[in-house]
Amino acid sequence: MGAPKPLLPLGGRTLIEHVVAAVEPLVARVIVVTNDPGATAFLGLPTVPDAEPGRGPLMGLYSGLLACGTPHTLAVACDAPFLAPALLEALVARRRPDALTLPETEHGPQPMPGVYPTALAPTIASLLATGRAALRDLAASAPVELLTTEEVRTLDPEGRTFMDLDTPEDLAAAQALLEEGR
Repeated sequence: MGAPKPLLPLGGRTLIEHVVAAVEPLVARVIVVTNDPGATAFLGLPTVPDAEPGRGPLMGLYSGLLACGTPHTLAVACDAPFLAPALLEALVARRRPDALTLPETEHGPQPMPGVYPTALAPTIASLLATGRAALRDLAASAPVELLTTEEVRTLDPEGRTFMDLDTPEDLAAAQALLEEGR
């Protein structure tokens, strides 16, 4: 992409600014998990590095869970600028102390965004110890509370919450959506 994804411009703001704006009203505090805290210092938010850098997204989640100090964490990706507030609110409202709360799409359960209970930190540590580093590994190893595909469609009819920007073409498509006012 030519630059760190959180810092890519979209509609006059960086991707991470779009994400923070979506989650800030729903949580007590926002923590950015990053191994380059200087890059996001302009946000004025606390940062935490991966406990072991280079170990994948599950390590990032684990590091964030340990840093939050709350029973649950709303976790989102930095490259998903169109998070639907209603969907995030539903995830938070549906949270359980013993289960991940995830949205389901026609492609199955989606690990981001999701509400993750801190009580699952030992399960995550066990997965990481065996070399499993994907968020889907956790979803396959722990209880999951799902927002059904139908609920997700109602809360985010166009499915933009799941539009992550991985290529220059994705970024151009997101910019076009913003310019169209949609």
